[in-house]
Amino acid sequence: LFRPLGMARTTARVSEAQAAGWPLASPHFTGPDGPEPVTIAKRDNTMHAAGGMLTTAEDLARWLQAQLDGGRVDGRQALPEAAIRAAHTPYASFQETVWRYRRSGYGLGWNVADYEGERMLHHFGGYEGWQAHVSFLPERGIGVAVLVNDNSPVGGQVPDVVATYAYDLLLGRPGLSARYAAIRDSVAERARTARQRVREDRERRAARPPTPDERKPFFVGSYEHPMMGRFDVELREGRLFAVMGNLLAPLDPFTRPDALRVELGGSGQPVLFFFRDERTPADSLRLGGNVFRRRGM
Repeated sequence: LFRPLGMARTTARVSEAQAAGWPLASPHFTGPDGPEPVTIAKRDNTMHAAGGMLTTAEDLARWLQAQLDGGRVDGRQALPEAAIRAAHTPYASFQETVWRYRRSGYGLGWNVADYEGERMLHHFGGYEGWQAHVSFLPERGIGVAVLVNDNSPVGGQVPDVVATYAYDLLLGRPGLSARYAAIRDSVAERARTARQRVREDRERRAARPPTPDERKPFFVGSYEHPMMGRFDVELREGRLFAVMGNLLAPLDPFTRPDALRVELGGSGQPVLFFFRDERTPADSLRLGGNVFRRRGM
């Protein structure tokens, strides 16, 4: 797909981008004083179907050009026209509204929707710290791609706002300045509210009693789940850490003594440990509804 379309800076391998020296955006999430870097990095072994592609807005413009012109790019047939038609055909019906898009069906990777009277095909996605909007209006011959390196509840809305502004501008819709000034003010207010909530949450967490030093070794160990893999708890210089695949994150006190809090991405979640008694290490833990059992037990 990438080579025929001339998408020269698009890849499914982080190592390829790094070897070529491509500048990569750093992922971010909402902090108390503004965006903060997300402590998670993509590697080749986590470039899965969801969140598994590095690209640019310029390359996505070529992708959209092929969608709008039956697979043709730069005057040549880069992709089969029949494949493009098949991808745009809705095979499942459903009703859902996202932002200002009323979805009614799903094709091969494309949501079919109505945008205020205009037929739209779109696909959104992202990963911790990134968000993407890719869409087009087939009858108008217009497509928009917006990429941001923030997928927080506020920052993650920016691509849709920017995309709809681009469509409204290109369609010549009236009242654009007032309409988007109100949207801008609303997003800014939500950003202030989100930062305040993060600040208050961190203050609450900082006030929690610390895990007693004598109890920390009882959490340490390697735990396994048949599908999710390993979750290791390590004690490093007096502090507990979680190691899961490529991820490394501190384990902080939670609201109960048999649980700890971890941030394996942009948001935190509790890790509940199960002990037979107070004198033996935990024999299992629960993370996100999945039970991991201590190895060797």
